[in-house]
Amino acid sequence: MHELPPDLEREALRILDGALAMRPQQVQALCRQHPKNTDAILGFVREREGVEAAMQQLAVGQDQAGVTHPAGPQPREVDAERQIGAFRILELIGKGGMGEVYLAEQREPVKRRVALKVIKLGMDTKAVLARFSAERQALALMDHSSIAKVFEAGATPAGRPYFAMEYVKGVPITRYCDDHKLSIEDRLALFRQVCSGVQHAHQKGVIHRDLTSNNVLVTVQDSKPVPKIIDFGLARATDHRLTEKTLFTEQGMILGTPEYMSPEQAGLNALDIDMRSDVYTLGVLLYELLTGELPFGRAQLMQAGLDKMCEIIRTQEPERPSTKITKSARDTEAVAKLRRTNPDKLLRRLRGDLDWVVLKCLEKDRTRRYETVTELSADVQRHLDHEPVLARAPSVGYRLAKMARRYRAQLVVAGIVLFAVVAGLAGTTTFWLKELATSARERSHAAEARRQEGIATDKAAEAEQQRVRADDQAAVAQRNADQALARKAEFDQLAGVVLLGRAVAAEMKLYPAWPENIDAMKRWLEEDAGRLLAMRPQVEATVHSLRQRALPLEDPQTNPIRFADESQGFLHDTLSEWLGNLAALEVKECKAVAERLSWAERIAALTLGHPNARSSWQQVREAIIKADGVVASTLYKACPIDLQPQMGLVPIGMNPVTKLWEFYDLRSAWLGNGDPAAIEIPQHVQNGDAAGHIEVKDDTGIVFVLLPGGAFTMGAQKEDPQGPNYDPDARINETTHEVTLAPFFLARHELTQAQWKRLTGGETPSSLKAGRSNGAGGHITWTNPVEMIDWFECDRWLPRHGMALPTEAQWEFGCRAGTTTPWWTGSDRQTLRGAVNLADQTAKKAGAILGDIADWPDLEDGFALHAPVDTLRCNAFGLHHMHGNVWEWCRDYDPYSLPVQPTDKLRQGAAVSSSDRVYRGGSFVRGARLARSAYREGAAPALRVNILGARPARAVRLSN
Repeated sequence: MHELPPDLEREALRILDGALAMRPQQVQALCRQHPKNTDAILGFVREREGVEAAMQQLAVGQDQAGVTHPAGPQPREVDAERQIGAFRILELIGKGGMGEVYLAEQREPVKRRVALKVIKLGMDTKAVLARFSAERQALALMDHSSIAKVFEAGATPAGRPYFAMEYVKGVPITRYCDDHKLSIEDRLALFRQVCSGVQHAHQKGVIHRDLTSNNVLVTVQDSKPVPKIIDFGLARATDHRLTEKTLFTEQGMILGTPEYMSPEQAGLNALDIDMRSDVYTLGVLLYELLTGELPFGRAQLMQAGLDKMCEIIRTQEPERPSTKITKSARDTEAVAKLRRTNPDKLLRRLRGDLDWVVLKCLEKDRTRRYETVTELSADVQRHLDHEPVLARAPSVGYRLAKMARRYRAQLVVAGIVLFAVVAGLAGTTTFWLKELATSARERSHAAEARRQEGIATDKAAEAEQQRVRADDQAAVAQRNADQALARKAEFDQLAGVVLLGRAVAAEMKLYPAWPENIDAMKRWLEEDAGRLLAMRPQVEATVHSLRQRALPLEDPQTNPIRFADESQGFLHDTLSEWLGNLAALEVKECKAVAERLSWAERIAALTLGHPNARSSWQQVREAIIKADGVVASTLYKACPIDLQPQMGLVPIGMNPVTKLWEFYDLRSAWLGNGDPAAIEIPQHVQNGDAAGHIEVKDDTGIVFVLLPGGAFTMGAQKEDPQGPNYDPDARINETTHEVTLAPFFLARHELTQAQWKRLTGGETPSSLKAGRSNGAGGHITWTNPVEMIDWFECDRWLPRHGMALPTEAQWEFGCRAGTTTPWWTGSDRQTLRGAVNLADQTAKKAGAILGDIADWPDLEDGFALHAPVDTLRCNAFGLHHMHGNVWEWCRDYDPYSLPVQPTDKLRQGAAVSSSDRVYRGGSFVRGARLARSAYREGAAPALRVNILGARPARAVRLSN
């Protein structure tokens, strides 16, 4: 098991509680912040992901609509609709077992932001909406500060039910308590507010049924924490088995979150669910607030299997909170610190009243729980007031009765055995008494002796029959044991689910494809993937055997395979899905790693000596170190670089105009197959022209410029207010300050659609694709910039190839190229002609309706949409389209006032997926004012629009 310090463990658990699609980026960010703990962090996440994957295979239904982290790129269906009813979709903020939750905006009849919950396909839309309509009156009557309102319901054009709810910008109650280190008293006070909200709903006749910590969010109002309970009424509205006598839906989903589920929810009679089920779940929540643990953890329930899990919930008594603290695998010292106390004081505080209050809530027999939530809240207040609580320790008689009910079958068997023993002793005693009597009368009663001898013979024959029956029973028991072992061996194959998940996670770490990762890639192919592929024949045999045990087919089209034993059906479906995932791993990940390995084994030699490189690394190194102004740019004199070979780059030469050295990136020119040594450095890239211009073609890789770094003034310069169309409210860097940067590489051009396709191995995401009309009599080409890429995609793919988005400081340094004017071209916007692609008359003639066209009515740059990346003239560093064309993502978080790293000035934001990221440079649909060197915008990192692209950067490696 991998152990982490308490603060890192909390961060890792928060990542695992969030959206699956965001995990790789969040884990990578956590590793960068704590490089010494990288191995422990990755091991911890893999182990927990293995547990989570197996839990999902048990089909345990969980709807965590309260998760506030985004769940990655939006589903295509909803993304395509963008408008659902009266609501405009803004972004995806959560994803769970029942569907997705979006942040949306309602403009009529009132303007407000709402949380729009869209139920997954497969549920009966009419039935869901009908049930919601029946609940609507009770929900409308609820008016409590701790209950998030549900406004309305409907269905999307695709037939998916949706519910519009009050948008709560908060965090789960357990996380809020830990983040603010609330004491036991403060946690109990916050818990009583939750009880007040639940009791209010009960008075209106509404039961929640799923009061998990993720469904109780805490927001701050007037500097005070206020809990908000979400999803009231939806549990019942989306429950399509209210009249059935089973706990499971057609898909085998349990209604409720298993860790919080009451015994009656895990039973066979759904009619037993009433307000005392919410009392039980509140007890689980109180248990978690006090101890940091759940009565029954997810890993424990997963390991038990589906049927055993329900049995545990119905019959197994939870440990007292005070006992849980002493036995917890977590750091008790850390748990106590989060409650502003020490372990001894925390243990004393939990013993007694709080133990009994929690255990009374968690009674298996609902008649022994608090009758109402008001009683529970009042008992908590009695504890806070140091008054006797109603909850008491159960009596000895009650404990014995509970034990008898729990072990009823064992006690019956024990009674039968005891009766048999007593009867046997009585029979034996009678037999010997008769023998003694026969011996006394032996001589005179010979006939009686012969009769007794016959009786003994009969008994011996009966004993022999009993022995034969016992042998038969032993044989049956042995066969049953052998079958049980065989079944266990089959279920042991479920370990492959965990191993496959670990292999997929491990594959994502095998970047970049450089020599230092060669051994890891070989181990992955031989061990991780090899072990899984070796398991395939055995799993295929098991699936075939299971199908032989299936019930006769009734209708192959609607229900192809059925099993009398539900566990056999679960095993068949899980292993069949595993075989499909393994085939995908073999086709996708294994092939990708093999190609990556081939690249890594050749790239070092190609870097050090490419067959048609015009310059060597030694020439570059000597030129930069000499920096004599003849063979090297004087710009490098400010901070001389002892430049070593940079993996994957080949020197092109020093640009004759800029006097800066330029380099060719081989990976962005590789098609992803074939021999890497076959990559040529095109002649037009090596030679350029007299003006230092390099033509970009479809097969051209990225050209990086080695920028010298040094000090410059960042922000709106003194000349900015004097520029045309100056807007004092524009979002620019209002405070200028001196910034010193280390040398770095920055791409001459925006990333092209062809380069993105080669780097990712997929299709271009651009909406303005190559081949489409450009609105000015021509067509979009593969050398136009890639767009419709969000910040997460850039942060995922660029680091895999040794690149990254530039920081804001690096971007502005490259854009200004030594200038202090509003644009690198000068202070007058007329200087921008021929250097920028902005909103202009060309776009207006093509039919574009752009408000910024009126700002400069006589501008006509010749491009209605974005232009090829090398079209317009470059700045003094040789960088094209730093103004206009498409906005360019930066690596930083917003706002501008956040602290920065010393070398690249990366702004250190909180690692929150929903925090805004910055983009710069303007675009072809905006005017000159928004294209200034100091102008900046911020947006959610999941934003994807056709005016937003990227320009890669690379750090300078100073040693091999």
